[in-house]
Amino acid sequence: MSLIDELKKQMLDAFKCKRIAEKDILRLVIGKAQTLEANLNKPLLDDQIELIIRKEIKNNNEALVSLKKGSEGFNRVIAESIALNKFLPATLTQDEIEKSLVDLVSKICDAEKDGQAMGIAMSLFKSTDQKVDSDDVKIVVSKIRNKGA
Repeated sequence: MSLIDELKKQMLDAFKCKRIAEKDILRLVIGKAQTLEANLNKPLLDDQIELIIRKEIKNNNEALVSLKKGSEGFNRVIAESIALNKFLPATLTQDEIEKSLVDLVSKICDAEKDGQAMGIAMSLFKSTDQKVDSDDVKIVVSKIRNKGA
């Protein structure tokens, strides 16, 4: 089953069970995916839909900063993020990323620019098909480069 089909199935389930926040956020993601599909004039791959989901989670994380903990809005945003996270594959932790990059430390430190160092790290994860959050990789690469300086 494709990711979009799974989202639709879970949205219907959330609707039936009256999980309003979950239903609404899934509807939003599905709508954004359908709009992008229409603009591209072709079906989206699961990876492209995952990017939409990650962006919504990032938006929610940014919104949490301005919401009072325990408030209705805060709880809704948390419920939305929990609902969305179920659709994302597990990613490596920062410690796991650092361990994976141990053989590339000298190349990362020797890179002239941060972007080049990031490219070296990301190419490893892409070639090994390991799922990582680019923000976590950026933090680890920065940490490696600061140790090497």
